Amino acid sequence: MSHSTSTMVKTATGGSAHIPPRSETHPPTETITKVATKRANTKLAKAADKEDKPKRQPTAYNLFVQAKMKEWKTKNPNAPIKEAMIEIGQLWRDAPENPNRGKVPKPRKPKAAAAPPPKTAESEESSDAIDS
Repeated sequence: MSHSTSTMVKTATGGSAHIPPRSETHPPTETITKVATKRANTKLAKAADKEDKPKRQPTAYNLFVQAKMKEWKTKNPNAPIKEAMIEIGQLWRDAPENPNRGKVPKPRKPKAAAAPPPKTAESEESSDAIDS
């Protein structure tokens, strides 16, 4: 079978479908290689840009957490960091370093409910079998 001409095939429903030649469905290797090279060069350029940028100054919260974390780790060497962050966060609320101290926290947006998974033919059949 030649790859330069299209092919007509019968479908399961009795109709026919057109299958394009391979050259229409897959780009030549040269094109893929050029794209990959261009993508790699772009990543290198972005990495070089990041090196040139100065690091941002740590925020008051960052400095507070660094200081309190050292103290907390010496007091609780085997406790998980999650507990440390909870305690340090509570300390931050009332800390004099906190620029938002005394303000009412902003209300949190409610999380969007997860969409139920789409029903498939298999799940419908299995639910029918359970109902029987």
